[in-house]
Amino acid sequence: MLSRQAGARIIHAMQALPSRQILLEPGSLHIWRASLALPEEERGRLEDLLSAGEREQCARFVRAADRSQSAVSRGSLRAVLAMYLREDPRTLSLTRGTSGKPRLDRANPPIQFNVSHAGKLALIAVTRGGRVGIDIERIRDVPDMEAILRNFFSRQESAYIRPRKGAGRKRAFFLLWTRREAAAKALGIGLFDCFERVVLPAPEHARSGFRIALPELDPPSNQTGEWWIRDLLPAPGYAGAVCTEHRTAKPLFLRFRTADTLGDEHPAAR
Repeated sequence: MLSRQAGARIIHAMQALPSRQILLEPGSLHIWRASLALPEEERGRLEDLLSAGEREQCARFVRAADRSQSAVSRGSLRAVLAMYLREDPRTLSLTRGTSGKPRLDRANPPIQFNVSHAGKLALIAVTRGGRVGIDIERIRDVPDMEAILRNFFSRQESAYIRPRKGAGRKRAFFLLWTRREAAAKALGIGLFDCFERVVLPAPEHARSGFRIALPELDPPSNQTGEWWIRDLLPAPGYAGAVCTEHRTAKPLFLRFRTADTLGDEHPAAR
């Protein structure tokens, strides 16, 4: 979380921006936190931004809460992207790649982005000039954790998690799990492919981020590029991670509110 002084500097710097417009310099990484627990009127405004296909996908969830959270997450993503692209969020054409990662349906998109949601929160990562993946999970009990450690995680990852007890063990598990999810999304591959083909270190909680070498898997080339991963603790009871193609990144944390794009207020630093 940003200090009050850092947050004040960010807010002051943003006062010069036109309403509902955000500037993204090459190499920048913006991370938005959006609440999914909104009043009915605000939820409706975000759901109105969705395409027919997105509405259909949200409707497939059995639980009403899941349908609502998915719709609000998608609407928040459209609203955030519209600020960078200076376009109507309703007219944005979004498609999904082979791994399910959403992308802009246009040649040479000006920005790269990714979104993840869990519980009552969503995280949206936006970059220019580099691929990005982000993940968020609620920290919770995992009854089959030992089987997951044995069958999926590396020995180094498992050795990092196993000695811990109670809440510390669950937190460590989800920090490493979200690293895997974020790396898979950044590379555009499936999670199980990431476990099988990518070696990730298991350092302590890395608030400042750390560099790693991830293979270029499509097409296979036996080459690696330098990527950057940072652990995220967006709220009590949640763990997350962001992975970006930049060798180093200085993330700017922002809080999304419906008034930022559908009203007339500026975004606020977290």
